[in-house]
Amino acid sequence: MFSKDSLRKEMAARINRLSPEEEKAFSRNLCRSIRTSPEYREADALFAYYPFRRETNLLPLLNEALKENIPVFLPLIAGKEMTFRRVHSLVKTELVPNKWGIYEPDRRLPSGRGEDFSRPLMLLPGVAFTGDGRRLGRGGGFYDRYLEKDRGNLILAGTAYPCQIVDELPAEPHDILMDKVFY
Repeated sequence: MFSKDSLRKEMAARINRLSPEEEKAFSRNLCRSIRTSPEYREADALFAYYPFRRETNLLPLLNEALKENIPVFLPLIAGKEMTFRRVHSLVKTELVPNKWGIYEPDRRLPSGRGEDFSRPLMLLPGVAFTGDGRRLGRGGGFYDRYLEKDRGNLILAGTAYPCQIVDELPAEPHDILMDKVFY
């Protein structure tokens, strides 16, 4: 099995081989798959992310959720911790880029947690996933630390391009399995 660092490099190379048209098509199909899934249709809140670099683009799905009055929460990083804040719009002027260039909600917006809802769906980005729900992140551990403290009722779903699905990943005791992986 490969090391996490070598897998991250391999996955970056795979994603870099995707054309802009392929990225758009995969993201559009991904949003459609999520939107028609029972996990989304039954969700009473959506915890997601604003796409960074070449992550899968969920913005059309998030905009639809906002139009449907489904509460949408995006991550906010403070030091080594992550919280989720409710957003009412995805306009970049209402979001602020953090030190990595990732758009985040304003700190003054209300926070939300998985335990606040009965069927919240969390869509997680990742570098790679396995079919059985293992996830390899970027290496900062933000989602692992957050979920260790506040899993609540969250239904966890990874989001990926098909090229990010692998047969196996290195596992550590603190790794949390996804309930589903959309790709």
